[in-house]
Amino acid sequence: MSVWDIVFDCSEQRLGDALVQLFRIDTAQYHPPVDAVDAVPHMHQFYELHVLSEGTHRYHIGEKTVPVRAGELLIIKPGTQHRSVTPTHGLTYSVLGLGITRQGSESGRFYDVLTDCLNRAAETAIPLPEPIVERIYRYSHAAPSASIRQYCRRQLKACEIIISLMEAIVDEDSPYTATEGTDLAIMLDTFVSSSNVTLQEMAERLNYSPRHLSRIIKKRYGKGLRELRGENKV
Repeated sequence: MSVWDIVFDCSEQRLGDALVQLFRIDTAQYHPPVDAVDAVPHMHQFYELHVLSEGTHRYHIGEKTVPVRAGELLIIKPGTQHRSVTPTHGLTYSVLGLGITRQGSESGRFYDVLTDCLNRAAETAIPLPEPIVERIYRYSHAAPSASIRQYCRRQLKACEIIISLMEAIVDEDSPYTATEGTDLAIMLDTFVSSSNVTLQEMAERLNYSPRHLSRIIKKRYGKGLRELRGENKV
C-alpha cells in the first residue's frame, strides 16, 4: 500500500467560471506510526491542503522549510516540489486536494479570485478557527459516500469548507478583502462585470438595500457602479 492513497470521493462545486473539486487524500490507511523519515520529493497538479489537529511538523517545500503547529493550515501550490509528511507519534492531521479549473467563457471572476487568494496564502502556516479544523478533520477522515443522501451531504460540507477556507486565507492586503466577507466579494465581482444585472437586482439577491449596496461597492472598488461599468465598457 502506498503512503498516499487518494480517495476519489470528490465533491464538485461550479462557481461562475471555475470548477472547484475538493477531495481527500486518505491518511487513515497508514501503517502504524513510526519515526519520521524523509519522503520522496514530488509535486501535484492540484493544491494540497494540510491541516494539523495535534502535534507539530516541519514541511519541506522546494528549498524552504515551513514549521506548522496544531490548528494551522499549509497550502502547497500545484507544480511545487515538496516532501509529504510521514507518520510520526503525536501527529494528527488532514490532507485535502483542491483542484480549480477555468470553465470556458462563463461569467464571473471566481477562478481568478480563488487561485490568487490561494497563491498568496501558500507556503506559510495559517491559523484556523478550531471549528474549521474539526470540520476538515471529519470530512477528511469520513468513509466514502455509500448512498445518494451521504453524497449530497458531503457536497454541502465541501461547499462550507471551501467558503470557510477562503474567509481564513484572505489577508488585509488582498484586493479581494471585503468587510462583508469573501463570498460577498466574489459575488460582487461577478455582478459588477455583468452589465445586464441592475443595482436593484443585485441588492435583492444579496439582501441589501440599493443605497447600502452602493456604499459597499464604492468602498470596495473606489468608484460607483455606473463609473465602473463605463470604464470597463461592460
